[in-house]
Amino acid sequence: MDSGSVNVPKDPFITNCLGLILVQNSGDSSQLKIGLLLYLYLKKLIMIEKTALLVISCDKYSDLWPIYFGSLFKFWPDCPLKIYLGSNYKIYDHKDVTMINIGEDSDYSSNLAAMISEVEEEYVVTTVEDIFISAPVDEELIFSYFQEFFDNKAAYLKLLYTFPVGYDKNASKRTASLPGDVRYRLGMGTSLWNKKILKKSLVPGMSAWVMEKEGEFGSDIPAGDVYTINYHFSGGHPFQYVHGVIKGAWIRGAVPWLERQGYGDKLQNRPIMSRSSTLYFWMFRILMAIFRKIDFKWKP
Repeated sequence: MDSGSVNVPKDPFITNCLGLILVQNSGDSSQLKIGLLLYLYLKKLIMIEKTALLVISCDKYSDLWPIYFGSLFKFWPDCPLKIYLGSNYKIYDHKDVTMINIGEDSDYSSNLAAMISEVEEEYVVTTVEDIFISAPVDEELIFSYFQEFFDNKAAYLKLLYTFPVGYDKNASKRTASLPGDVRYRLGMGTSLWNKKILKKSLVPGMSAWVMEKEGEFGSDIPAGDVYTINYHFSGGHPFQYVHGVIKGAWIRGAVPWLERQGYGDKLQNRPIMSRSSTLYFWMFRILMAIFRKIDFKWKP
């Protein structure tokens, strides 16, 4: 391996370390490889230290907590991020979950602002209690997405392959920026946020529906700071998941998965979505898939 062909990182501390390795071991590419691996490992540790996972919830959805965390710890048993669960008064007792109890329920954005204030880390992966991880998590893949987020100095990165997606024809790029005037540009469903920007963007009185659909939430965040999965990326997506509940009812397509995972007894806690609502739900999903395919800009 020719050391001149290596893209040596620009971090001053690591660069100095690599310089010492090269001076002391000139011509020994194995030492350089070790140095580069050390650099990557330290970058990952820094990302972990700065980033938390926040599950946004409320007491009336506490019946979903055993499913969410059962799936999380089954498919990502060594999740290195600090995990928070935000709710009103109820407690989920688990050694790896830190509760944030905000008290009386308010509007969605005010609840979220109160939760965010209790998160210690600078960056936060927000998700909700009814998005169940459904397959083993490739941690290195996850952190490769995180790395692009940090390299881009982004405000937001959506980690689910849902509408809208970005379009960068460089298929090696995992992420791509989103324009500023498209529906569902920002959301809470498994997304990596700069916590400071998220908190600044939360306006009291907003519902989750208004925040995601209407386009006002985060409208002042520049397009170049908002990212999502690149449609043209040739590799894998960060998470595989099952969406469990809409408007308080079980999604019919989730029921077989829940039963296979041993959560059939939880189904009695909620109604199952009506067949007419299920038809509408699937038609909407098909429409979103078409929009992804044709790069349709759905305006607010």
